[in-house]
Amino acid sequence: MRALSLELLQIIRENTTDGEVVLGGLGSKTGNVGNAKLAKPLSGSIPQKELIEGILEWMKDTGVELAGPTEMVIYLGERYNVGTTVKVVTRESALISFVSTFGSCLTEEAAAGHLDEVIDREREIDRVISVLSMRNKNNPVLVGKPGVGKTSIVHGLAMRMIDGSVPPYLLGKRLYELSISKILRGTIYRGSLEAKLTMVLDEIDKTGDIVFIDEIHGVVGAGTTGEGNNDIGSMLLNYLTKPNFRVIGATTEDGYNRFINPAPALRRRFTKVEVDEPTIESTTEILGGIKGTFERYHGVRIGAKLLPLVSSLSDRYMMGSNPDDAITLMDASSVEASSRVNYSIAAPSHGRGQWKKAVTDGNFLQAAQLKHSIELDDTHRVAEVSEEDVSKVLGRLTNTPVIASDLERLKVLESALSGKVVNQSEAVLRTTSILRAASVYRIMGKPMGSLLFLGPPGVGKTYLTQIVAKVMFDGNLLKIDMSEYGSEFSRSRLIGSPPGYIGYKEGGVLTSYVNSHPYCVILFDEIEKAHPDVLNILLGVMNDGVLMDMRGEEADFSNSLICLTSNIGTRFITEEKPLIGFDRSRKPNSRKDVMEEVRKALRPEFIDRLSDVIIFNKLTMDNLYDIIDLELDKLRRKGSGPPIRITPGAKKVLLENWKEGEGARYVGRSIQKEILDVVARMVVDGEVGTEKGIVVQSSGGKLKFKEDK
Repeated sequence: MRALSLELLQIIRENTTDGEVVLGGLGSKTGNVGNAKLAKPLSGSIPQKELIEGILEWMKDTGVELAGPTEMVIYLGERYNVGTTVKVVTRESALISFVSTFGSCLTEEAAAGHLDEVIDREREIDRVISVLSMRNKNNPVLVGKPGVGKTSIVHGLAMRMIDGSVPPYLLGKRLYELSISKILRGTIYRGSLEAKLTMVLDEIDKTGDIVFIDEIHGVVGAGTTGEGNNDIGSMLLNYLTKPNFRVIGATTEDGYNRFINPAPALRRRFTKVEVDEPTIESTTEILGGIKGTFERYHGVRIGAKLLPLVSSLSDRYMMGSNPDDAITLMDASSVEASSRVNYSIAAPSHGRGQWKKAVTDGNFLQAAQLKHSIELDDTHRVAEVSEEDVSKVLGRLTNTPVIASDLERLKVLESALSGKVVNQSEAVLRTTSILRAASVYRIMGKPMGSLLFLGPPGVGKTYLTQIVAKVMFDGNLLKIDMSEYGSEFSRSRLIGSPPGYIGYKEGGVLTSYVNSHPYCVILFDEIEKAHPDVLNILLGVMNDGVLMDMRGEEADFSNSLICLTSNIGTRFITEEKPLIGFDRSRKPNSRKDVMEEVRKALRPEFIDRLSDVIIFNKLTMDNLYDIIDLELDKLRRKGSGPPIRITPGAKKVLLENWKEGEGARYVGRSIQKEILDVVARMVVDGEVGTEKGIVVQSSGGKLKFKEDK
């Protein structure tokens, strides 16, 4: 609407009698108004064209129909050479209600059946009704996380008001939802916002109706110019003290603490109503109540057995709030299911093309028959939403392709680890046991596990983590080299920079990744090299499963596995010391010795929050032989060159310079330098082809290469 329309609203309201539009005495030099009852004149001159355009625009916005008994003839005069006749009939609510202009009537929508059914929110609705019926502090404010259903509670109140299931004080009243954006629209000059809001609040005060303001924390401070405290919040405060004035607000916990709670005057006049996130069972019940709406909208069937799955998956994988996340997942899964239905019918007698042609040719009998056949065929082809649809949609929404359940993946995890991680059976067993327990007994608010891997370099600590991420977490792995976090200020790289520093509001490496990939493995490599303040960040993660970044956003680690690697105490694993003294029952390289070193390096509260400390064994020469076979087998499966086979004697030659403590990384370097470089040169020089394999043998303490027959 134009800024001029605000003044026209006031004119029409003051010059309205018995539902008639009455204008007169406008004093315009460019035209005049005839056939209208003379009422209060408007001081000053308004261009007639803008006046009429404003009137017509206002009538369109407020729902005034251009028909009826009252006639208003407006002439624009010689300047425009136009005469316009407008017949107007007014609805009472259209001309007397400024609230309808800047909002919507929820009770009318409830009476028309346009509001969805509200399920499992009776306690909150009763609490709101109780607050509204109070003599003092009778303005409830709903406080809860986004998506928990605060607006739905107000919709439930509107439906109760229509049904009459409310105290006598609320009977016959209307419930409006006020749109602050509509009030702010077009407020170019100072004072326009205050004028609009005053008209709305005056009307609410006179009628005694109830107004609902969503995101009410945005009202406090809106319209201020930095001069004094003349904002919407202070204007609203003046009306909250009146006995017939009722406001329902909705905001988040953060919005309440930042804008309402610090203002004692506002806090005293609002009553806080907590809105908690519903449980999985309650979310399932909510989905059951609204699934019919989605079935009709998408043309699909949603089985009752699917609803608990949608509720549990949304609660686990989606980082928002239920029931909003669950409803989003069910909605998107219904779209996925409906896309499987082929609506382009191939049969000529039932084709939509023939139906359109019959309508064009005027053969309406044939068109009606074709349409009936199409509708019957469409009815038989209604798709049913499946678990596969939910999994596909969930994968797209959370960047986590959910292909199989955790239990199915655990069946292959232990065999995958045992076949690729050499001589670490105890580490494999402990890791799979912890993941198995976390999958069966899900404890929200804690990570799936916090594991500390100890052992010499190159024994498979990082490699085991990579395999777990690939099998269980679809490859979602964040590796953080803690040697880069040796300074105190480096902690800001994990959770973001504080206000006033470069990078503020950009988020941290750790929190941003978990928010975008909630189902993941996080590897903190070589934690003994990190600054103690950096490790302190992990205390809250391992204990509560939540970390807040510098933007105030929480990252949920409930679906994450935290792995930490370290070389602390490795000398007790690699060194073979003879037993000295009379106590010969003590075993060398024992776990006790390693844990004593760990307690010296890490704080007790850090160790206590770990799910387990897993010590990796050192690798023997026989283990390295097995690793050679695994590396060459991986090369055969993934490489494009000739396959390579190595004899036992060649393995000894390849590892003759290996020293204990170098680990399996030495094997990779030796294969690259002593075998792959030589074979690649032979292929380039044409000595061997890529079709046949290569055999690596030993001869005189050196490697010898020939084609495999």
